[in-house]
Amino acid sequence: MLFSANVKFFRGMKMGLDSVKYDAFISYRHCELDSFVSENLHKKLENFKLPKSVLKNKNLKKTKIERVFRDEAELPLSDNLSDPIMAALANSEFLIVICTPRLPLSAWCKKEVETFVATHDRQHVLLVLAEGEPDESFPEILTYEDVMEKDLDGKEVTIRRTREPLAADCRGKNNKERLKAMDNVVLKLCAAIFGLNYDDLKQRHREQQIKKRIVLMEIVMALVALFALVCILFTVRIQKQNKIIQDKYASTMATASKELYDSGRRLDAIYVARSVLPDRETKDYNEDAYRALVDAMNVYGASDSYVPKNLVSIPSTIIDYVISPDQKKMALYGFDEKLYIVDIETNEIIFVQNAAGLYDMDFSGNDGLIYSIGFLVDEQKTVYFDLASKEEKVLEDSCGYVESANSKGITFMFSTYGVKAYKGDTLYYEIDYYDYTLNTNEYSDYLDVAFSSDENYCTFALKEDPVLDGAILCRFETDTGDIDMFVRDKNIGSNAALATSGDYVFVSFLGEEEDSLHEITHLLRYDVLNSTSANGVIGKLVEMSDSYQVILSDYEYCIYGNNQAMIFDYDLNLQGTLSRATMILNAYIEDGDIHLIDSNGKVFLLNDFFYEGMDLTEELFPQKSDKKLLFAVNKGDNLYVKYEEDSSYITVMQKEKGEFADVLSKTGVDEFEQSSQISNPDFLDKIDVDKKTVYIVLESDDGKYYSVQNYDGALTIYDAKTLKEVKKLYVNGMLDRFVYLKNLKSYAMFGGNEEYLFDRRFKCYSTLPYGTLCGVTDDKEKDLVLFNGEGDYFRVDIKSYNEIIKRADEILGDYVPEDKIIDKYNITVGKQRKARTKAGIGKLVDLLDK
Repeated sequence: MLFSANVKFFRGMKMGLDSVKYDAFISYRHCELDSFVSENLHKKLENFKLPKSVLKNKNLKKTKIERVFRDEAELPLSDNLSDPIMAALANSEFLIVICTPRLPLSAWCKKEVETFVATHDRQHVLLVLAEGEPDESFPEILTYEDVMEKDLDGKEVTIRRTREPLAADCRGKNNKERLKAMDNVVLKLCAAIFGLNYDDLKQRHREQQIKKRIVLMEIVMALVALFALVCILFTVRIQKQNKIIQDKYASTMATASKELYDSGRRLDAIYVARSVLPDRETKDYNEDAYRALVDAMNVYGASDSYVPKNLVSIPSTIIDYVISPDQKKMALYGFDEKLYIVDIETNEIIFVQNAAGLYDMDFSGNDGLIYSIGFLVDEQKTVYFDLASKEEKVLEDSCGYVESANSKGITFMFSTYGVKAYKGDTLYYEIDYYDYTLNTNEYSDYLDVAFSSDENYCTFALKEDPVLDGAILCRFETDTGDIDMFVRDKNIGSNAALATSGDYVFVSFLGEEEDSLHEITHLLRYDVLNSTSANGVIGKLVEMSDSYQVILSDYEYCIYGNNQAMIFDYDLNLQGTLSRATMILNAYIEDGDIHLIDSNGKVFLLNDFFYEGMDLTEELFPQKSDKKLLFAVNKGDNLYVKYEEDSSYITVMQKEKGEFADVLSKTGVDEFEQSSQISNPDFLDKIDVDKKTVYIVLESDDGKYYSVQNYDGALTIYDAKTLKEVKKLYVNGMLDRFVYLKNLKSYAMFGGNEEYLFDRRFKCYSTLPYGTLCGVTDDKEKDLVLFNGEGDYFRVDIKSYNEIIKRADEILGDYVPEDKIIDKYNITVGKQRKARTKAGIGKLVDLLDK
């Protein structure tokens, strides 16, 4: 019913192909052999002529094949390619299917066959076997038919019968043999199309061919010169058309590269952009693809920023993950209820274990993992897994929360009855709640745990009563397990969050405001030395109803949740509030300051100076991603990100500056003038332009070009002598400098926070990442100099096209994207880089369809 509805819909469309009738529609898989057969068969069918003897003796409705549809040859360039394909199917009399073992794997080819069969007689479907055997190459729908018959009771029933579709064979060991067999295939197909007897047509055709050869032999010499000229003209025309298609395909791949980079797939992004660029610089390389390649490589970044390094993936949606202290291993728990341990560098799965009911997990040093099972399952246990021996050891028959003090090499397991500390698989010490008159019951649970920054102390909150508010706070030394703090506070709510500096313990929890049902955040600070004294507790109420996470720096205490964060000094005096984030995912300490990451990938610095939060996103993520984050963990200089679009992998983002950007040891800079370049509005009198729309007119330093920028961001560059338009693009921000870079033989335009670099043909090959273009070095190299937000001057060594391509090939090596990425973006995979310069004339249709 779906395909019938589609057919009716496409019949009603008013499109360019609706009025075109086709004798046949060729359906095939876009790969080397299938394309070769379809292309040559297409030519032979449209060039086939019936013998005159047949035309005289037969009363035929048609006398020749006028049009055959094959998407590479007939499909116009458009944003939606499925519409014209479906229209062509509806207007075709016959469907010719090129059958190979790859055909049944193509959902698009299957759709073409099903759509045609839904509106045409199956006798009008002709098969050409190009490779493999029929049972593995023929579309399944053509190997049977449903017929109506009466059963013993006289009722009509539908019976499926096996049928042999009309097929021709052009298989061969090589293309030469296939071409030879194809002549016979054409005769079989034409016999079916014209409704003739195959043997009769074959005999008449042979006689006609003999007569033609005799005639052609007499005139061939006279036509050689004319034929050569026609071939040249035709080749030029085809090359021009192919160039347009190639350029459009390359721009599409540039968009795909940006999307892949935004999803954290940096190598895939480099691969895709590189695949459509020539090995050596040409005048017509696609600038969109080249700019995407430069952006993905991040070679010109003028500050330490996060760029995707590699991926850690498992064959399941990721629920939770933890990272080893040395950042070489990652443990991941999947929706398939399996526990995976993966090598971060190679993405090799080291260990897989069924772990239904996983309660919690954490690394025990770099050599082991402790995980606990007992969430909604009958079996409860805590297990140590040795990464070296791949052996497991059950530590105890109970479950609890697992937390590690990595610098101490100790892993703690918090259960209802106590705390156990392990070094590897050895019990280091145990704290039994009963030994400290902590009269808990099996329904009680610990609320939160926090380590001091030096990990010498650990504080945890234990809910004493399963129904009422109130909690017990305990602090112990991680090296000995000695408890040196004990507080019972009946005011602490059941969703308490802890942080500790060692001397102080901070507690945040939601509770009702006095004389009101309105819940607000309660903040408490306990002084360890005066924990039992009234003077030892400082309290505060905060108008914030969604705080459920905390982080502590050496000087400041931050609470955050959902879209808001607040920062306090140690005396709980408010220092700043961040209210412009979107779903805060995580917080971390860097250089003593608190940073927060939200689901849009924005990073904010919040302290007593930037009391409303400083947005560091542009600096930390020069190639801004529009992809939503589900979770982000900061560890060392790396950021581990899980994206909303596909949560089956974690992107490892590493802080690095551009490969071709270096901090200058001294300010050896010839700075550009700080004032804006003088505008030249008189140039507008020489060209046809609405002066009211123009923001600024600039003349290049060498006097050869003028730029005209409108208020809407449209930028047009003109040749100063001929007044011809040489480039038009849309830019972000208003540019006020037009500089000729003699040593680079290129041009730069900049102003505000935007810099655009053009080669001598005005192809825009880079928009420099974070930093402000301020001049060139004062040495003979005259490299560009950027001034970044950290107050450093950066030398940016702009490389030639050929050098960038060479570096991209070195980065990629033998890398090939995984199958699901190749299929999703229809990426061309070839053994030689040269093959990628022609990437995709035949695949453009499928790419845009998808």
